[in-house]
Amino acid sequence: MKKLLSLLFVSLLAFAAMAQAKSTGLTDDDVTSFCKNYKQIDKELSKLSINANETESLNVDVATIQKAEKILNKYGISGKQPFDKFRAIVYGYAIEYYDYTISKDPEAAKAVKAMGIDPTATIKPFSNEEDRKIVKKHLKELSETFGNDY
Repeated sequence: MKKLLSLLFVSLLAFAAMAQAKSTGLTDDDVTSFCKNYKQIDKELSKLSINANETESLNVDVATIQKAEKILNKYGISGKQPFDKFRAIVYGYAIEYYDYTISKDPEAAKAVKAMGIDPTATIKPFSNEEDRKIVKKHLKELSETFGNDY
C-alpha cells in the first residue's frame, strides 16, 4: 500500500510539474506591438474565429495556429511561437487584471474568497509566471487596449 501511495504521489508531482506552462519568451516589444496593432490583429484573427476577449476561442487546431502566426508576425509578435505569445498576453492579462481589480475592492475579494471561487483557475495552468511579469508591466497599456479602466 505504501508503494502504491508513493507511486501515486510521485505521479501527481510529475503531472503538476508538466501542467505548468513554459515561458513563451514574451518580451516588452511583443506586448507593445500587440497593443499598438490590436485593432488590425483582432480584425484579421476574427476571420479565423479567434477573439482575444474570449479565451475559449484560443483553443484552435494546428492549421489555424499557423495562419494566426503569419498574422501575428506581420504585426510584430515574432519569435518561435507567436501564437503562444499571443495566448500568454491574453491569459496573462485576464489573470493580472482580475487580481488588480479584486485587490481594489476588499468586499468583493472577501466574497469571492468565501465562495471559494477563482474565475481565472481554468487559464492559470496555461500561463507562465515569467510571461505574466512582462504582462503586468504593461497592465495599463493593455487595459486601454481592451477598453478597461486601470
